[in-house]
Amino acid sequence: MSSVQHHGTFGRPTLPHTVVIARGETIRHFTVRPVALALATAFASAVTIGTFGSAAYLVLHEDLASAGVARQARLAQAYEDRIATLRSQLDRTVSRQLLDREKVETKVAVLLDQQVELEARYDRLEPLLDRARSSGLIPAPVPVPEPSPLASSMSERDSAALAFAGDGDARALERFHLVDRLAPGKAAAPLPGAKQAISPDLLRKIGEAVESHEAKQIENLDALSDVARSKADGMAGALRSEGISVPLPDIPQTAGEGGPFVPVPESLRFEAGCDELEAALARLDAVKTGIRHLPLERPVATNAISSTFGVRSDPFLGRAAMHTGIDFIAQTGTRVATTAPGTVVSAGWNGGYGQMVEVDHGQGYATRYAHLSRIVVSVGDKLGVGGIVGEVGSTGRSTGAHLHYEVRHSGNAIDPAGYLRAGSKIDRLG
Repeated sequence: MSSVQHHGTFGRPTLPHTVVIARGETIRHFTVRPVALALATAFASAVTIGTFGSAAYLVLHEDLASAGVARQARLAQAYEDRIATLRSQLDRTVSRQLLDREKVETKVAVLLDQQVELEARYDRLEPLLDRARSSGLIPAPVPVPEPSPLASSMSERDSAALAFAGDGDARALERFHLVDRLAPGKAAAPLPGAKQAISPDLLRKIGEAVESHEAKQIENLDALSDVARSKADGMAGALRSEGISVPLPDIPQTAGEGGPFVPVPESLRFEAGCDELEAALARLDAVKTGIRHLPLERPVATNAISSTFGVRSDPFLGRAAMHTGIDFIAQTGTRVATTAPGTVVSAGWNGGYGQMVEVDHGQGYATRYAHLSRIVVSVGDKLGVGGIVGEVGSTGRSTGAHLHYEVRHSGNAIDPAGYLRAGSKIDRLG
């Protein structure tokens, strides 16, 4: 193929372009005018530009689509990561709640067991406390604190058992009774005025209060045992110091004792404390029983004495005579009380004694109350310590109003002073 172009010169018109196409023996001529050529060239250029534009658009569009897909993928991954994080946090929260619930249920079970143990403890303590009260070691029933919304549900024995533990524990046991309102796996029943929710921390505090109560209970058991032993030994010592011989129980002694110190296991401390208190109370009761018949109290409310026991100058004859008792100075009409429990064996006029009452106390002991102005008992009457037998006077062989008081053992007059001093020492023991 060949083409012939005619280039115009300056001032001469441009001739049409002739295109010659030769193929083998065939030759073809095409004349292309300038306008057509320009149009063709423009069309080709447009086609070329369009082709490149389309290609560029497709490339750019594909890049933008890829970027969008990648961004969506990143967002989806971030969303899934967030969901996974939240799920993990939820799992941890649920696990923690389940664990807390399990702890609450476990602690409630422990507290319920402790409550049962406290009730069993009170069954063991009740007779010991009654004995301690009768021995004067503790006052009559300890007052229970004013009722509160929870205290109304407390039983009498729980209140008494708690009171024995010491001051400041009543509220602790009230909180402890929260466990009565709980069952494993269930929430606490609403309490009037309650502001604190049941939680492991609250139950821990309740548990600590109960443990403190139990510890104080054991401490008070030990202290009560010490008081009982001290009182028993003090009473026996007071009698011995005055030379009064009475068969009293002694603490058993062994030939030898020893070994390393091993603390009592916590689980056995309460029982050991109860055993020690029981032994101490038994010793105290035995001492009290042994001295029960002894005339240790004063017959009148006065310490004024005009004449002691022993040899003295007879007030009527002015010569030495044996005075078989103690003369207490008191006004006529002053009440006279027996100095030990006993039975009236004589009540009436008795020679130089004037109006006299004699009381038999057992174990060979008897007391006499003479020169009375009035007698208010009869033979056979049973009297306790402090029972009134009559009133001070000056009947019989007497120079004035006073009480002649005698102590006799196996019929023989003995000095009452030692018994009165021993009685005063025992009274100071409380």
